[in-house]
Amino acid sequence: MILFIAYERDATQLLQSYWLSAVAVISGGFVVYTCTRVLIERENGMADILHRIRGPLHSDDRRLIAVVREHFLIPPSLLPYNLAKPQDLGYHEYSKGDSWNIIHTYLKTLFTNEPPGFFVEAGALDGEFLSNTLWLEQSHGWTGLLIEPDEASFFHLQNKQRKSWLIDACLSHDIFPEEVVHVTRTAREGKESVGIPWYTRGSAHELNVDVEPETSVFALLSEETYSVAQCFPLETLLLALNVSTVDFLSLDIQGREKDVLRTVPFSKIKIRVIAVEIVESSVDQSFIDFMEGNGYVLLNKDTLPLIRDHIYVRRDEAILHQKLKHFVFSFKSFNRKSLAFNYEKR
Repeated sequence: MILFIAYERDATQLLQSYWLSAVAVISGGFVVYTCTRVLIERENGMADILHRIRGPLHSDDRRLIAVVREHFLIPPSLLPYNLAKPQDLGYHEYSKGDSWNIIHTYLKTLFTNEPPGFFVEAGALDGEFLSNTLWLEQSHGWTGLLIEPDEASFFHLQNKQRKSWLIDACLSHDIFPEEVVHVTRTAREGKESVGIPWYTRGSAHELNVDVEPETSVFALLSEETYSVAQCFPLETLLLALNVSTVDFLSLDIQGREKDVLRTVPFSKIKIRVIAVEIVESSVDQSFIDFMEGNGYVLLNKDTLPLIRDHIYVRRDEAILHQKLKHFVFSFKSFNRKSLAFNYEKR
């Protein structure tokens, strides 16, 4: 960790000299920057563009794409996987909880016997716990992009040695890159029971995004810290990777999912299947209408809002829809109501 202290009048010059992931505290004429990385200095002529990636630069700006490609994206690992050990029973039990089973069942139906594809998972956490994409990568040879803005989670993500691109950033909810204040949650001392640490980390979110009441279990069991996170439009990241087709997009970013999808140029980027977490407890019909207007079919409408994850498939994906013709998913919810969803009833 690097600590910069400067007089307030020097802060602008400092920010122009370095690209910082920092939190600024102004007190008594001083600015204190707690920095987690310094990527590049101004002498290479990139100071202006690095300053402007905090916004606004359009998502398809070639300079922005070059900076993302050269300084932010981390290539797939060539090392063996470093996943949780079989004896970590608690981790494995909880890592298949929540709505993971529902999404996984759909993915098996849709993508078994398909050629290897490309995924994007935003809110990748450590790359294993509740991962919607690890199975596709391990068992079916897929690759993709894993997006995680929380630095502690990203550290663990890198250590998993996933065979996909990584980026320590968040998805912008505008067509421009932006900086946001990221709220990290860690389990309070003495509250680190099995499963709680990673569920708690998974509830990290952007400041001022209404995710859950302050009395929620995660707020009660966690401590919050704050950092500045760099966000990029999804289009920018895909252009930097020269990808125009995403076979599966998983969005679990604690309250910004709908905003991110509204920035996607669906006429330029083909996304075949989307799993999106919706934090609201009521059904947002306007969002469903938006997705349907962009050519998608909501597969699990009958399970909402009991299960808040929406699963969409492009309307023109005839082969995928054929696979779903005899698909039936049954489950028991937390309030013990039995539900079954049959695709043919749609």
